[in-house]
This record gives sequence, C-alpha cells and structure tokens, in this order.
Amino acid sequence: MSRSSVFRYKGRGADPQTVGRDLNVGAVLVGTLVQHGDSIHLQSELVDARDGSEIWGTQYDRQLSDISAVQQEIVQDISEKLRLRISPEDQKKLATHKPKIGKPTISI
Repeated sequence: MSRSSVFRYKGRGADPQTVGRDLNVGAVLVGTLVQHGDSIHLQSELVDARDGSEIWGTQYDRQLSDISAVQQEIVQDISEKLRLRISPEDQKKLATHKPKIGKPTISI
C-alpha cells in the first residue's frame, strides 16, 4: 500500500486486523522505533491480518547512520521468512531508497 494510505495509522496503535481489513491486505507490518542519541532500537512484527497471529518478528539495535541498511535487512528478513524472491531491480530500488527520520520515538 502507498505511504499516504497507511500514514493515517501512524501513532494511533491501531489493531493490525482492523488495518488489514480497512486496507484490504493480508498482512500488516507494525513496529516501534526508539532513538537514544546515535542509537536506534527497532522492534518490528509482520501480523496476519486475518487472525492477528505473528508471521515474523524481531528486534534490531543499530546506529542511526545504519538506518538504510536496517530497512534493507528487514525487507530481506521478511522475504526469506515468506520464501519470496526479490528481483535484482527491486533490490536496487530498496538500496537507493532513503527513509525519512522523524521524531525520536515513532510507533506505528
């Protein structure tokens, strides 16, 4: 789903099943990012929108300067869990995408 479609849920603590139904998707990625100085702690979970069960989940502790690498690592981890193949073209897109850093604490 597009960023504009999902951004309305930012900071609301919305139930993944409700979000999944609203957006007509099978799974919802939820997470919390906490920044402490130059360090970040990211907890993320891929939730099955049908029954609320966890498909995948993990935590990342990294330096803020590594945020782009963490984003790519999450995509790779999820795709491996789901046994998906990411095309070389999509890998290039992910490698060049620069996420925007917002407030020190973000909960989606």
